[in-house]
Amino acid sequence: MDIPVHRGNARESVKAFRRAADSLRQGDCVAIFPEATIPQNTPVLGEFKNGTFKLAVETGVPIVPVTWKDNYKRLGDPGVWFSVGSPGIARVVIHPAVYPGQNKKGDFIDLRQQVFRSIDSELPELYQTLKEHGN
Repeated sequence: MDIPVHRGNARESVKAFRRAADSLRQGDCVAIFPEATIPQNTPVLGEFKNGTFKLAVETGVPIVPVTWKDNYKRLGDPGVWFSVGSPGIARVVIHPAVYPGQNKKGDFIDLRQQVFRSIDSELPELYQTLKEHGN
């Protein structure tokens, strides 16, 4: 199932958020890319948006961070809407689950930072390799 998020329309964004929350409460898994777009300087992570983490705090559902080490190669050019992807190896690291707090105001910020650090922890080796090859 796909839950499109219309970032330019607040009402539609709230509908997408509610739909994701309903799916989580029904026991479904929901995959979210918290950067919301492919950053221009990939594979360096972009800033994470708050919605994913507010959703986790609201529903009490843990987040399982995943580092996709090769997505920037597979998904085409950042910023190009209909970029052509490519076949190849996609290395993935699945990290331990991160659990939301007790629904205290502001918990989502700590959760966002924990998940960011977890995903980013696998990337310094990749950044170094890219520098060595002049990318």
